[in-house]
Amino acid sequence: MRRQPHWIVLCVGALAVGAHTFVVPAKWHEFSYDGVELFILAATIWGIARHRPRPATPWWLLSGGLGLLVVGDIVYNALTRIHGHEVFPSVADGMYVASYGVLAAGLIAVLRARRHERDRTAVIDTCLVTLVGAAATWVYLIDPTSYADTPWLKQFFSAAYPVGDLVLLGLLVRLLISPGRRPPAETIMAAGIGLLLVADVTYARLSLTGSYSVGSWLDVVYHASYLCFALAATHPSMRALSAAEPGYAPSGRTRLWLLASMSLVLPALAAA
Repeated sequence: MRRQPHWIVLCVGALAVGAHTFVVPAKWHEFSYDGVELFILAATIWGIARHRPRPATPWWLLSGGLGLLVVGDIVYNALTRIHGHEVFPSVADGMYVASYGVLAAGLIAVLRARRHERDRTAVIDTCLVTLVGAAATWVYLIDPTSYADTPWLKQFFSAAYPVGDLVLLGLLVRLLISPGRRPPAETIMAAGIGLLLVADVTYARLSLTGSYSVGSWLDVVYHASYLCFALAATHPSMRALSAAEPGYAPSGRTRLWLLASMSLVLPALAAA
């Protein structure tokens, strides 16, 4: 039986991530980290070229956002190795921030292609989740950091990261709570973006305390996030991600479980 491409990508990617984490010496972690990501990016582009989705714009935007993240990591690791410490802000930060815009454009293109933009109830629910996420971001990421004596460029990038994450969070929720059939590639892609958001928030917290280093467990989360892009692109159902969903009908029901869970977040933040 012929092995499906996404299974091959999963196996090779998992082995590469495991080798980076447990086998490669610490002094070579920057190189192995970049090598894993270049493989994932190449697999993503190969999957899009192989399956030829119509329209292809959503997929190329999503892969473009991934590409900016990968190139940003390469530049970041190179600058860190040259200077012996983290350089912030740098060209890498510009690429990271740009990646949020390209990924957001890709998710919007997916929503438009699948005709999910007509569901007004889902839009309201998305706004609710985004507002709660903004409150949590302010409490745990923005407010604890003092910007009084910080140069304006550092202020811009420090604020751009959580804002970019909030935009992606809103679009991700918008995609997930829409009714209708969800192809496996969409679920995998959503998992990848969700892991990216978790990794970004965790990295921001670790950076505040200076606890992050290349080769830590957080690298596994980032690699798992990127690997989901490649798995989604090589999965046979990837064409359905950017295709119009037949028989799609907007939902008129409010998602009570979502409203109930979100209503508990703000009181929890106030009590913390």
